[in-house]
Amino acid sequence: MEIDPLYITREYWVQLNIVVDNFCFFVLFMVLFALNMVLTHNVIPSHVKAHELPPVFTKLRLPIYGFGFVLLGAAAYFFIRSLTVAIDVLNIIYPDWWI
Repeated sequence: MEIDPLYITREYWVQLNIVVDNFCFFVLFMVLFALNMVLTHNVIPSHVKAHELPPVFTKLRLPIYGFGFVLLGAAAYFFIRSLTVAIDVLNIIYPDWWI
């Protein structure tokens, strides 16, 4: 028995392009979330403790955390969207799965 994929039409290529685009947005938002966490966990507290930044910057951490969780939510949205479209397209291209 062989897994024989169906012919990939232009419509399926467009959907696969949507999958790749959504996955790229997922990676982008995860990198931005990670940079946000580095800023709020490491950079701001260490610079305030070393007196390179005024103490008022510690009050800015809470809104930056909020923005970080918005970025995390956006990343989760794009990951789930990418996954659902990918599963739909792969079910059409490969009607029989070996699992």
